[in-house]
Amino acid sequence: MAGDAISFKFRPEIEGLRGMLVLLVILYHTGFSQFEGVYFSVDIFFLLSGYLMARVIQVDLANSRFSVIGFYERRARRIFPALYLFVFFALIAAASLMPPQQYENMAQNGLWSLALAGNFYFIESNTSYFSPDMALQPFMHLWSLGLEQQYYLLVPLIFAAAVALRRPLWIGGAFLVMSVASFAYSVSVVELHSQMAFYHFSTRLWEFALGSLLALHEPRLRGWVPYRWQPWVADLGALLVVVVFAVASTHWRHPGYPTLLPMLGAALFVGLANHKSLFYRALSCKPLMYIGCISFSLYISHQILFAFARWYSVDFLAWTVYVGLIAVSVVLSALSYRWVEMPFRDHKRIAPANFWLLALVSSMMLGAAATTIRMGDGLPQRLPEAAVEIFSEENGYSHRAETVGGLNCYEESAGGRPCPIGDVSKPGRWLLVGDSHAGALLSSLDKAMAERNVGGYAIIMGACPYARGSQPVGSIGKPCRRRNDWVQEFVASTDLEGVILVGRYHYYLYRDAFDNGEGGREIGKQWWSEVTADYAADLGVEHGVLASFVGPIQLLLDSGKKVVLTYPVPEMGWNVPNYYYKSLLRGRQVSDVSVGYNQFLARVEPVVAAFDGLGVHENLFRVRPSEVLCNMDSGRCSAMKDGKLLYWDDDHLNPVGASLVVDRIVEGMDDLSLSNRIVTRF
Repeated sequence: MAGDAISFKFRPEIEGLRGMLVLLVILYHTGFSQFEGVYFSVDIFFLLSGYLMARVIQVDLANSRFSVIGFYERRARRIFPALYLFVFFALIAAASLMPPQQYENMAQNGLWSLALAGNFYFIESNTSYFSPDMALQPFMHLWSLGLEQQYYLLVPLIFAAAVALRRPLWIGGAFLVMSVASFAYSVSVVELHSQMAFYHFSTRLWEFALGSLLALHEPRLRGWVPYRWQPWVADLGALLVVVVFAVASTHWRHPGYPTLLPMLGAALFVGLANHKSLFYRALSCKPLMYIGCISFSLYISHQILFAFARWYSVDFLAWTVYVGLIAVSVVLSALSYRWVEMPFRDHKRIAPANFWLLALVSSMMLGAAATTIRMGDGLPQRLPEAAVEIFSEENGYSHRAETVGGLNCYEESAGGRPCPIGDVSKPGRWLLVGDSHAGALLSSLDKAMAERNVGGYAIIMGACPYARGSQPVGSIGKPCRRRNDWVQEFVASTDLEGVILVGRYHYYLYRDAFDNGEGGREIGKQWWSEVTADYAADLGVEHGVLASFVGPIQLLLDSGKKVVLTYPVPEMGWNVPNYYYKSLLRGRQVSDVSVGYNQFLARVEPVVAAFDGLGVHENLFRVRPSEVLCNMDSGRCSAMKDGKLLYWDDDHLNPVGASLVVDRIVEGMDDLSLSNRIVTRF
């Protein structure tokens, strides 16, 4: 397979593309919704990695210097020094900022990343990339590095096997099979297991393999397309990527069919670009090329700085702060590139034996430090006792949709089984239905029903309100609609006395994150509902969604069922425990965490009006959480009562807060008791 000696031709537009992509990733991690679509930048990084690794090995083979061990060493020299450096300093800096549980999670994430498996950490921990908590995790972005490292372990073995067997055509065949099989698998699982599909190597392999296929067949591709057309086709490919960045949503089923669009566009650009291409000239500018040079350190360092700034700041970070953090990250990355990355890449300055010895010692030291943090439960002794107590279960820091018997009702519901709650020895009389706000009340309701010898069930699903005629956007939509169909069938087929409805109904009307106007802003992926039924669509989006909420309630009442309808819980905008924790560490005296009642009322007014429109009904009992969480005299809705926090994040009640609302729910169940009535089926 060796031939005439060739060299790896430097391509300035690819270096500039790397710089542009890392800047887009950074903008996405700022959390501003204007940059939502650029999360596809990481996928293009994967394609470039596959392309560049195949080209490197091709050149080594042509020059008769290919070695699997040599390839691994070059990758290790490229990755480990900067990674170890930033992980080391991050673990030190986090000690003064992060609460015990989060510090423990960070250390565990670091251990998995050092083991080249950062993506599997998030699969094992069941942590969504779009979860609000991820913004506070300094190593949340290292999942992609884990995927790259896993591909780097695989790709030289494919070439080595083909060389040993003298079957050069097998290389392209292997990449083609991997591309097709991996893509088919990702399409088949992304809807049912979107989180696993996002992180797993098997569902991402096709993106790397596609890049390697491009490297193998680039000359053939350029031969197929006339030279005068190549810059135009390359620019069309780049333009396709730009369009996807502009219109894409985190609700796209990804990685899946939509992912083909930016991958195809990037492949056309990389495979056909030349100096006549407009995007070639734009990406070849020196500033972008320099950012491309330092992109590895920049990718690692920016999220570490972002996370630490978020832990330090009590309020939502302004864009000016992010500009400053990005500038600091560029400076740190430039220093890392000059004094860490470049020296370690030089075999003459650091011999292989010395490099591997340093890598081994560094790995052991970092592993020992991270293990100490993990085994020490996040080292709570480093913090004031009052700060640690904020996150204790005794203080109400808990959000488990579990019964007294230990059943996880999210898992039971996802498995198509109603989750028994209350007194399980009694016939089920009441059904709790709703989204994660219902889950937040479940443990308290389970306990209250058991104390009253009342049996029941719960069917809950995150981001899924009980509705008929609408469904949340994205991958949750169809499963949510199936859940609601199941609820209707379950109610019709059982002798239930009544249904308890709980949901963050107003949330599904808005596409923008909640901003309390006082420095607190909700972060994370947003879910909103889309109209699916003709009768609702005729009303317009907002009124159609509201009709889809009210319709099934009216149907329950018409069938003779009792309904305890829980109105929206006030949102805080701040993650309440984190807000209180950070205020305490900053030396602020916080006697209350609250938002304006009028602002809460304005946000939930459409839902309140729709629910009030059901009128007075003998089978309907309304629970208004604002009556126990808001003070009309002060005009504030509070997240604290008698020195205790009532929320576990920005909008979910903890067990202390849930018990206040559950008391009202139980009151409604008692008032609507069907002990002397005939149950009517659907």
